Amino acid sequence: MTYADAVARLTALRGGEHAGMRPGLERIEALLAALGHPERRYRLVQIGGTNGKGSVAALLAAILKAAGHRVGLYTSPHLVSFRERIRVNAEAIPEDGVVDGVEALGTLVARLDATMFEATTALALDHFAREAVDVAVLEVGLGGRLDATTVGVPAVTVITRLDLDHQQVLGPTLAAIAAEKAAIIRSGVAFAAAQAPEATEVLVRRAAEVGVPLRLAGRDLHVSVVGRSLDGQVIACAGPTWRLRDLRSPWRRHASSTSPRRRCARVSSARAGRGASRSSGEPTASSCWTARTTRPAPARSRAPSASSSPDAGSRSCSGSCATRTPPGSSPSSRPSRTGSS
Repeated sequence: MTYADAVARLTALRGGEHAGMRPGLERIEALLAALGHPERRYRLVQIGGTNGKGSVAALLAAILKAAGHRVGLYTSPHLVSFRERIRVNAEAIPEDGVVDGVEALGTLVARLDATMFEATTALALDHFAREAVDVAVLEVGLGGRLDATTVGVPAVTVITRLDLDHQQVLGPTLAAIAAEKAAIIRSGVAFAAAQAPEATEVLVRRAAEVGVPLRLAGRDLHVSVVGRSLDGQVIACAGPTWRLRDLRSPWRRHASSTSPRRRCARVSSARAGRGASRSSGEPTASSCWTARTTRPAPARSRAPSASSSPDAGSRSCSGSCATRTPPGSSPSSRPSRTGSS
């Protein structure tokens, strides 16, 4: 089996990630049992919520790595490559790791009629066990109570800001949605961002029911900005029994962010990566775009051949990525910017 075959097999399960969506824990639990319960071989951190859970997961994984831990990170969806979803110490799962994972699942996926997300979650947890991680950070896919990441016994659960989302699945009100997402609180210790009163009530009640300590931002956790300068900012953090002062967060400066030439090179490099993913048979984010803009080459550059693609490689840039009108063309022939780029 090739990497492209493995990804195609996963993405075809039950018609795809969205079409084949089906809440429930019985299938993921059966998959993990067949794999020898890899989720029991390391500590788990599960992150749910509506806004910012992917960012919180990435930040927490980076913090744990900086502290000397070997960290697995599972997020969804991917932007360019399927491998982005599963990382160990910030390194994406290798292609042969995806192949090994799909082969390990074998025909069990078909027998259980598992979804793409369930199979991918099982593959990720098994990969983390193979890579001997200390801790795995899991971003919830949808909701929480019946999400495939709600497995094992988490040491930490985090609830980011809650809002109305997926109401046809999770419920029509913020309280109903909060109840679905608060269900990931079941062991260890829980942390939550500041919430609307009706969501806070649900989180507090859930934590009390399962006997899990809950730390709420604004009630138990506080962050304040001590000072700002051109070099960065200084913050102070405090909890129920601790306080950290003068934490410095320097601004990250990138010369490329102000350089049109370097910015254009980054865009070309990203397009080349999308082209590489496409050549391997892997679906990419660009396949979801309904419109594309092809910029004409500057007048002094050789026009691309008929077989070339704007995603096939880098393109020279004269210092600006703006679209120009080729000689002899009228302004009306300039391509319109109707799609994302």
